[in-house]
Amino acid sequence: MYCILVAGIPASGKSTMAEFLAERLGIPALSKDKIKELMYDSIGFQSREEKVRLGIASMNIMYYMAEQMMKCGQPFIPLESFVSGITRRGMDRFAVEGPRIVLDTTDFEKVDMDGLLQDIKRLL
Repeated sequence: MYCILVAGIPASGKSTMAEFLAERLGIPALSKDKIKELMYDSIGFQSREEKVRLGIASMNIMYYMAEQMMKCGQPFIPLESFVSGITRRGMDRFAVEGPRIVLDTTDFEKVDMDGLLQDIKRLL
């Protein structure tokens, strides 16, 4: 089992990179923002406070899903808005039975996606 953590500032290419890797590696990508969008489409929100609560709930759902995948030995790709969030939430320390790869999309324009994919495949 392995995990590829994709992090970066907002609008830095996290979803693009995660979806690229997920599709080519055949593993799921977990996105807090996608979960939040789906909840908004179903539930909506009327205030900033409700929007923040949807964000917190979507993060909790993402971490629950990650925990379940880890229990089953299923590789996955979680997205995190900031590298500091990975450290703050302990995602840089959780134990997987295989590689734990952290990718920062801050300089996304400089990333060779196909080269990155080949590097990851070599690690696995």
